[in-house]
Amino acid sequence: MTACAQAVNAADSGLPNGPASQQSGQPTSSPAGLLVLRLPGRVSEEQMAALVAGVSPVAAALNLEPLILDGGADAHIQSDNSALLEALSLQTAALSAQTEAIHRMAASTEALILAMAEADGDDGMPPLGHTMDSPAG
Repeated sequence: MTACAQAVNAADSGLPNGPASQQSGQPTSSPAGLLVLRLPGRVSEEQMAALVAGVSPVAAALNLEPLILDGGADAHIQSDNSALLEALSLQTAALSAQTEAIHRMAASTEALILAMAEADGDDGMPPLGHTMDSPAG
């Protein structure tokens, strides 16, 4: 068994969220994720045990499962992002609909302004309204 596997097994048996607590009947919650400690080189079994002892309480406090990798190993979690992509798609569609509505309102406002400008110029009368210096009418 490698040092990495020993760390994972030791962490599983010693954490409140690990399998040992599930067998004892204590209430448990599933970990929210992993606390990954990546070491560039190999470590001895004693060093690994010390790392596990130091990292496990921190991981438990954060509701994370510890994973200690030595020898330059790396870990990745690839999850199914379809729910996130669907939510983003719905938000994008809603934003697109709002943008289209804004464009329609802008076009309507522009048409109204142009129509009012034409109407003001057609009857030969000065535009309605007044300036600061002259009264209306």
